[in-house]
Amino acid sequence: MVLAHPGERPTPQPSLLGLIDGLFRPAVAQAAPGLDLDEGQQGPAGDHQIQLDPSGAFVAGEDSVPFGLQVLRRARFPKSAEGAARVGPAVRGLGLGHGVGRLPRDRRVRCKGSRRLGSMGTLYIVATPIGNLEDVTVRALRVLREAAGILAEDTRHTRVLLDHHGIGTRPRSLHAHNERARVAEVLEALDEGGSVALVSDAGTPLVSDPGERLVAAVAEAGHDVVPIPGPSAVLAALVASGLETTPFLFVGFLPRKTGERQARLRGLADRPETLVFFESPRRVARTLSELAEALGDRPACLARELTKIHEELARGSLEALAARFAEGTRGEVTLVVAGAEPLPALDGAALRRAVKAAVKRGDSPKQVAADLAPSAAVPKREIYAMAQQERDAR
Repeated sequence: MVLAHPGERPTPQPSLLGLIDGLFRPAVAQAAPGLDLDEGQQGPAGDHQIQLDPSGAFVAGEDSVPFGLQVLRRARFPKSAEGAARVGPAVRGLGLGHGVGRLPRDRRVRCKGSRRLGSMGTLYIVATPIGNLEDVTVRALRVLREAAGILAEDTRHTRVLLDHHGIGTRPRSLHAHNERARVAEVLEALDEGGSVALVSDAGTPLVSDPGERLVAAVAEAGHDVVPIPGPSAVLAALVASGLETTPFLFVGFLPRKTGERQARLRGLADRPETLVFFESPRRVARTLSELAEALGDRPACLARELTKIHEELARGSLEALAARFAEGTRGEVTLVVAGAEPLPALDGAALRRAVKAAVKRGDSPKQVAADLAPSAAVPKREIYAMAQQERDAR
């Protein structure tokens, strides 16, 4: 299939292999009525022509966007009745009919086993500011403008950002209580070629926010999941804390139930990584005290209201911070806590005492070797032999 403008010499363009199916053909015809869509058998395309493969099975490695999509992208079709008629019911039902024909430049065509040929759905995971509305990337704004629909945890919060940047798309809610139902709606919209942007209240979606079920389902269905990186309270607090940044462990919110909370803290006591927590300003005093008790009085940093007018980074020991914020605080809080100091390697007399104590309490030589090897300065087999000797001597 060769496309050329009749009656004039085409401008030299690179050869593209792409897809024109039942959806794109009428759209291309509407966007460029002077274009000759001749499906007859013709010779190989010249340097000045565009070759289209009607099967759509492959895309040239250097040309990832097919010609049909380029035409659609340049056209920016008006929201006409004819254009809306080509948008499927699932797209309209999810509120994705806005901006018919607006195809984000990030879109790539691939053939995936679980996706219908020609289905071009893309879910964008868009990071948004954690406070200062200027902390948003140019790419994020473009995606939010061009996406047919926006899903947000709190639509009122997201509306402030969209209004500030002149984006008219009305967001729809996706939160912990309706995510399961939204998954089905989004999959239908993506199957029909829609693009959806997912945002959270602030920062990067899915980080202690809903959306994991949706992303997993979209990826499993074979659609594209495209991250649009940007602000993150985790990284902002970590790099400004003054503590070691690599490695670090993001813990998120601690469990609210006392038993689960204490068990989680015990499991973190010996972790060498710098720890990062989210916490409610009302519970921060209790959390700081419990961290000091469970982990020891380590260096820490309390970051609150990051990038906002009342931004504060309070550094000190866990006990000092617990006293400072004994009455609680206000705003979003991120805690950064130093990791556990490495224990000195067991060797010599200290190792023999540890082996003797373990055997005395009834541990087998195999168990003794497994428990002590990570902190010992000798191989596991030597600890095993020591434990056997100690057991035989009893």
